[in-house]
Amino acid sequence: MKKTLSILAAVIALSSLTGCTDAVAKLKDKNSVLMTVGKTSITKGQVYTMMSTASGAYTAVTDASETVAAAEVEVTDDMKTQAESTLNYYKNAYGDSFATTLAQNNMTEDDLYNNLILSSQIDALTKQYVTENFDDLVSQYTPIKAYVLDFGSQDNANAALADLKNGKEPTAVVTEYSASTSTGVTQIYTTSSTLDSEVRAVITSAAPADGWSMVPGTDGKYYVVEVVENDASNMKDEVITALAGLSDMSTTAEEAYFKKYKFHIYDKPLYDAVMESYPNYIVQNQK
Repeated sequence: MKKTLSILAAVIALSSLTGCTDAVAKLKDKNSVLMTVGKTSITKGQVYTMMSTASGAYTAVTDASETVAAAEVEVTDDMKTQAESTLNYYKNAYGDSFATTLAQNNMTEDDLYNNLILSSQIDALTKQYVTENFDDLVSQYTPIKAYVLDFGSQDNANAALADLKNGKEPTAVVTEYSASTSTGVTQIYTTSSTLDSEVRAVITSAAPADGWSMVPGTDGKYYVVEVVENDASNMKDEVITALAGLSDMSTTAEEAYFKKYKFHIYDKPLYDAVMESYPNYIVQNQK
């Protein structure tokens, strides 16, 4: 399996060279027999075609991601410790079926460990991207640190507002007045956050000095909100973590680094497969 995947990976490159239009990867030894079942021989070319069709796009993107991550992010002792801890968790969770489960997924224990390391590298790479592009991303996502507490009735919201203005802790207020989804702690809200439109308008225009206010929502709920910080530079580490955690940020970061390293696919069928499944990773025709 690994040998076959390495053959497949050979048709992609992180290179500044220009490929031929509609090129198709060919194996010099495609007729080499890998195995025989009864009277049927299975060649390297047949296996390559099967693997390329079944998992070519995934393998191409994963191998390229691993190459980029290795170039940009050093594997730390903390990453190794975390990977070992997660690996041990899986071993304990699956018990005697752990090895069988790995085999069913065509993986070894080392494969799983390396995947866990890669996941940590991708996380670090995403944070690195956010750090390098901090000002632009702040302008795009306008992060705001705020309390947003929701209540089912106006009476509860007004009672909570009075207690908060008198210095009561938000967590205690939430518990007393049964806010439906609130935790009573601050969060970093961005343009990607799911918020009632009235709440978004208030926290976007408010300042920390404004204190607590009650906002009737468009969804029938009543919100009590307070902006704690709206200057991203005063909470840079928190903002980096929040932005790196956005659902699309990892893809955005990898796309940027794929472009940096001139990710290029020379095999036309593989290019088409990646374009279909991972269009954001195709950067070779971008300026």
